[in-house]
Amino acid sequence: MKKVSIVLPVYNGKAYLRQAIESVLAQTYENWELIMVDDCSTDGSPAIMEEFARRDSRVRIVRNKVNQRLPESLNIGFRQAKGDYFTWTSDDNRYMPDAIEAMTEALDSCPEYGLVYCGMEYIDQTGEPTGGVAGGSDVRVDNCVGACFLYRREAALATGEYDPDLVLVDLLMPGKDGIQVVRELKEAGCRSKLIMISQVANKEMVAKAYLAGVDFFINKPINLIEVRQVIKNVRAQVENE
Repeated sequence: MKKVSIVLPVYNGKAYLRQAIESVLAQTYENWELIMVDDCSTDGSPAIMEEFARRDSRVRIVRNKVNQRLPESLNIGFRQAKGDYFTWTSDDNRYMPDAIEAMTEALDSCPEYGLVYCGMEYIDQTGEPTGGVAGGSDVRVDNCVGACFLYRREAALATGEYDPDLVLVDLLMPGKDGIQVVRELKEAGCRSKLIMISQVANKEMVAKAYLAGVDFFINKPINLIEVRQVIKNVRAQVENE
């Protein structure tokens, strides 16, 4: 039975963290490890993580001494991973009980595949479903991988770590739009390159995004070729600075 490493980066995720961890413990597939990376949380998240680490030996905590943000926190977590298969989740995600089992069986039965993914369902703050997103489409072209996925260790080694110098921001987000997020990042001294993605085609909005500090703007639907080229261009900028 292959071991699955699940990385859960946490920064002030107290609101839904308990449910996220419990959904991992409830998996029908039991050969997993959960690596929680506390990115200097200041709410009640550390206490929740400690509670679950005491309850289950498969759960462990890595604590960042300084805030590293999501990409580097993921790298830190996966450097500790011992599994054959990798995935990561968020503190506001919940797995269905058979999610890991279904994806592990798919990778086991298809050795030529490096990654598999499932459909997912959106839920509101109370956990009630608000709509589903089915699996399918063409991963080579479309941005169709949602919040439930699993990939081989070899695939992670082949593609390399997440790049902490790149930040992807969605223009339309609940509660706060992406342009405001970009402004706040810049005001806080963020020196990362910011890539904004959105289905909004309004030229005035796009102009506002660039004025706020966005380095590249990608219109949805996005495809793999476009994303690769944009990231390549941004990396070139970073290396030349």
